[in-house]
Amino acid sequence: MKLLLMWILVVLVAARAQMSPQVSPQFPPSSQASQIPQPQQLPPSSCPQKNYYINRKDHSTWSEAKERCQLAGMQLATIDTREKYFHLRMQLDDLNIGDGFWAYGTSIGRGTFYWPATKQEFTFADWGPNQPDHFGGNEDCLDFRKYDGQYRYNDLNCNNRQGFVCEYP
Repeated sequence: MKLLLMWILVVLVAARAQMSPQVSPQFPPSSQASQIPQPQQLPPSSCPQKNYYINRKDHSTWSEAKERCQLAGMQLATIDTREKYFHLRMQLDDLNIGDGFWAYGTSIGRGTFYWPATKQEFTFADWGPNQPDHFGGNEDCLDFRKYDGQYRYNDLNCNNRQGFVCEYP
């Protein structure tokens, strides 16, 4: 276990030192979850101390995506400010990716969402039309998807499978 943690630290330090868009970190294999394919690395963020990785090939539930980011020494993206939101949206638009992605927001009751990383309710949100709608009574996880050509927040069933965005400082 210590060797795995040391390896993760070395990989993260090396990835941070080489912040060009062509460099992707190696996700460590795990006996607890399937190995994650290499995500696309987004260019360095203009948001202070945040770097983003996107994985659109390994479709996962919200819980699996959270675990996979953590196994790689990251967390699901907390898009809690206007600056982070617009930066990530521009990067996804530049990559011409139209899929939905898990982010690190969840519901604490019908329509009330919070960021588990900060334990704060949303103070900034750009929801899609008529969202959050808690469709079927079980949409409690934050999805970042395109509405009318722009990425916006959406509530989605946590058991749906889709790509995800990880972040690390």
